[in-house]
Amino acid sequence: MGRIVFTLNILPNMCLIIVGWTMLLMLLLVAQEVHGQEQQEIHPWFTECDRYGCFPDYFCNFEVNNSVCELCPSTPAEECAPLLGLSNNLGVEDCLSECGRGQEGEPCSEKNQCEEKSLFCNFQNGDSGTCEKCKTDLSECLLEDYVDIISDRGRQDCLESCDLKCVPMHFSSNFVDGAKITSTALVGSPSTSVSGPVVDCTNLIYDGQPTCPDANNSVCLVEDYTKNTYYVDVVNKCASSGGVAVVFFGQYEDGKGTDEPFGGFLSYKQTQIPSISISYNDGIHLQQSEIGSHANISVSSAGDYCFKEQTCSETIPCVGENAGKFCNFKWGGDEGKCMTCPEDDNGEPDPIACFFTTSEWGEVTGQKAVESCAEVCASNLKFRKCKYCPQDVSGFKFGVKRESDQCQFCPENDVTYPDRELPLFVEGLQCWQMQKFFKTVEVNSDSTNCLLAQTMNYICGCKGPGYAGASTETKKVVLAWLPRVMAMLSVLGSSFIIYDALSSKKNRQKVLYQLMIALSISDILGSCAYALTTLPTPANTFMYGAKGNDATCVAQGFFIQLGTISCYINVSVAVYYLLVIKMGRTERQMKKARIWLFTCPILIGLTFAFAGIPFYGNTILWCNTTENWWPEVPVAIAILLATAIMATVCWDVYQKEKASSRWRISGVEGTARNKLSEQVFWQSFWYLMAFYFTWPPYLVLQYLLASRNTKVFTMYGLILTAGTMVPLQGFWNAFVYIRPRHLKRIRKSAPCLKFTFLGRLRTFGSQNTSPNVSPITSHNSNSATKEQPISLDTHV
Repeated sequence: MGRIVFTLNILPNMCLIIVGWTMLLMLLLVAQEVHGQEQQEIHPWFTECDRYGCFPDYFCNFEVNNSVCELCPSTPAEECAPLLGLSNNLGVEDCLSECGRGQEGEPCSEKNQCEEKSLFCNFQNGDSGTCEKCKTDLSECLLEDYVDIISDRGRQDCLESCDLKCVPMHFSSNFVDGAKITSTALVGSPSTSVSGPVVDCTNLIYDGQPTCPDANNSVCLVEDYTKNTYYVDVVNKCASSGGVAVVFFGQYEDGKGTDEPFGGFLSYKQTQIPSISISYNDGIHLQQSEIGSHANISVSSAGDYCFKEQTCSETIPCVGENAGKFCNFKWGGDEGKCMTCPEDDNGEPDPIACFFTTSEWGEVTGQKAVESCAEVCASNLKFRKCKYCPQDVSGFKFGVKRESDQCQFCPENDVTYPDRELPLFVEGLQCWQMQKFFKTVEVNSDSTNCLLAQTMNYICGCKGPGYAGASTETKKVVLAWLPRVMAMLSVLGSSFIIYDALSSKKNRQKVLYQLMIALSISDILGSCAYALTTLPTPANTFMYGAKGNDATCVAQGFFIQLGTISCYINVSVAVYYLLVIKMGRTERQMKKARIWLFTCPILIGLTFAFAGIPFYGNTILWCNTTENWWPEVPVAIAILLATAIMATVCWDVYQKEKASSRWRISGVEGTARNKLSEQVFWQSFWYLMAFYFTWPPYLVLQYLLASRNTKVFTMYGLILTAGTMVPLQGFWNAFVYIRPRHLKRIRKSAPCLKFTFLGRLRTFGSQNTSPNVSPITSHNSNSATKEQPISLDTHV
């Protein structure tokens, strides 16, 4: 009986012990299971909060080596300390400060903020203020007559706290042929699971590539090496191609290196298929070794996170601490966040990034964002060395009335070479960037910038007008070779003048012949440079025959400028005629003045040639100075001076012979004088024609380029004519040089020709063609002088 009683007494205790141990074991198992689940379900954005902080409604627990964000308790004052333990002071403090938000009417500051979504701090005392109810309309936050908000910081907090931004968080998993690859879901991706073979669809980042050919029922692998990709467009293009998911990867310099996925954002736009990112190293591996392998993509919801960020729009500017920033308009296109003005990799202002992505900086995309950035950051497009480019463009000329009026860089979307660089705006500007810019920004098709960009689209392989209007390969060949042939004719002409002038000892000693030799040497230098046409042009311009670089381009421009010395020596020749014919200077006197006739034109030409070294660049036909109105203006002045001087000489001869004819109405001497007048007139006339046959078309072209005439970009006929005529100076000089001899032979072989109209036209003013004709003296010449004035050599 005792045993029974003992057994009955001990049984309840044993049961209690068993139950206790069982419950303890279950609790441990549950705790372990929950602990494992927490490790799996903590979103990456909630980790390392000791470095990055937490979102509203969360606080950082500041656990050693495992600090994560936790949801705020309902009663922070009572629950923060027990929840974290008294030993974790940092966690308790963060819980109390982040979760214990001020209520209406309570004091607030940067550290003690108001309850978001419903209250904001007016900061009426500068660094502190009072919590107020949020406005029903955000525009009320900016009313200047609203007495409760008297500071820009208060207006900023009103805009931020009353309009919290919330976006969904996701977990993602990615397995390729069973191997797990670390991934991050793009913000806004739908939650779903898909599978399919991996295909390379990097082409989808280009605006001209609407589909990926092999994407049907496949996973689109996209390398985001542009660093300015609008992810929504790429995801939608993959979906329209039949793709089931998009996997992005890129090499970003954001501190994560190449071993971690980057964060992507779908700009609050809905997509039909999931999208994730993986590390650059994993992406390269898939691209090189796993195309065609089977991938399983899974994206699941992890809740939402909210954050404070000022909303900006066309009516709501950036205020408070955001003043001086621009609006990126990435929230649905009508709103966005305030962004600092672009900077380059060295932290220096990079205004060009308002228009084109030039580095890792890629926040300016879309029409409104470009306009805002250009206005706030005072960004102007400064063109590179380009004679036919505008000096600068402030934000382009935005806006079109009809969609058909919008400029299309490559109208047929045929960007064959997206990675090629364009010689416009900024170093390193690639074809895909230009195409994307004109696709997303409204630039009128009739604007200078549109026409200029389209003349450069040949570099990208697009169909268009081509450079200088050379829309076909044949036109490009003619544009390069016809000026080359003309330049060689000029070299031959100038070489003949040098050879003929040096062949006679008597001629070598005469100032006029010496001037002609110097003129011809200068012309040979310039003509040889012209003859190279596009050969020294940098190869990256992709023009026909371009094989050079920046150094060869500068060298060609320098020698072309040396060739203009011949123009200035032409003025010296005209001065020579003026001094000899009108002023009656002797050969001895001219030799004393010879140094000025040579020094002045050579110094002027050398000065312009050396001064132009920083400005030599591609000018379509060849390399020359890219500065406006220089040195064409000095050349034009030289032509006008020579014309005026020769006109003065001819008028003086005419006046003297008219006066002398009163005393010599008849007779051989009077007839000879009249014929000599005709001779001087026609020789100087053809001498001037060498100028006018060479330079006017080229000067007209340079004037149109410098004046930004948009039609000149495609004036193939004018450009070809100018390029053909301007190298011919030496050829025309040789023609004038030998003209009297040729006419003399004609007259001797067929004297009857002078009685015909054709003969009279050919021999008019050239009856006296001997090397030394009767001298023309000045009106007040003294017949008793020991040295007679110079005889006029009409064949020069």
